[in-house]
Amino acid sequence: MRRLALSVFAACGFVALVACGGTGLGGSTTANVVEFTGSSGQSNQFFVSPTSATPLEINAVATDGGALLSTGQSFTWAARFINPKTDPASIASYLTGSPSANQPTASKPCPSEPTTTPAIPILLQTPGATSITQYPGYAALGTAQTSPTVFIGAVPGIAAATSYCLLVIANDISSGARGSVTVFVGNSP
Repeated sequence: MRRLALSVFAACGFVALVACGGTGLGGSTTANVVEFTGSSGQSNQFFVSPTSATPLEINAVATDGGALLSTGQSFTWAARFINPKTDPASIASYLTGSPSANQPTASKPCPSEPTTTPAIPILLQTPGATSITQYPGYAALGTAQTSPTVFIGAVPGIAAATSYCLLVIANDISSGARGSVTVFVGNSP
C-alpha cells in the first residue's frame, strides 16, 4: 500500500509539473515578450538622425521573458508618431546615453508630435530597390510582409530640424506576443 501511495504521489507530481511548465521541465513554450535589439547590440534604446543616409536597424525576438524560444521568427510591424500629451509617460519618453554600449544614462520626454504626420515607412533591406528615394537599397515593408528585422529612418516630409518620437510595434505571428519600442528621431538625443 505504501508503494502504491508513493507511485500515485509521484505520478501526480509529474502531471502537475507538465501542466504548469508546458514542457515538463519547468520552461514555458509560449512567447509572451518581444525584445528588441539593434545592429550595435543595443536593446530598447534607439536613435536615428534625420539626415543619416542609413536607416536604423531593429531586430525583434519573441521570448518567454528570458529564453529565446525558437529561431526564424517572423513579425508583422507597425509604427506611429508618439504624442506626449496623450500617450502615457512610459511610451512618451526615450533613453539617452551610449546606445552602442547599451548604457542609458537618463530618460527624457519625447518632443511634441510634428504638426504634419505623414505615413511612416517601415523598410526592408532590398538590394537594388529604389522605392524610397532617401534610402537607396531599401523598400517599404508591405502590409502582408513579415520579417524579424526592419529598418526605420526619418519620415519623409518632415523638416530635418524637427525632432520627434516614433512607436515601433512588432507582433510575433506564431505566438501573438506583441512589443513596442520608442525611436527618437532628431539631431541629438
